[in-house]
Amino acid sequence: MEIQSLDNLVTLGMLVLLQAVLGFDNLLYISLESKRAPAHQQATVGAWASASRCSCVLRCCL
Repeated sequence: MEIQSLDNLVTLGMLVLLQAVLGFDNLLYISLESKRAPAHQQATVGAWASASRCSCVLRCCL
């Protein structure tokens, strides 16, 4: 079985695309929910949102 076959490359592309879409969905959800947080906790929510952005980028790179 060849690792770089067309079928495997298409599957890899679909997985990367799925990770990107799900990561963006998480960022969107966090940004919408952060507006509902109390004012004194919004900085903490912002830090978690930054961590989520980094994890999204890392997932797509891997």
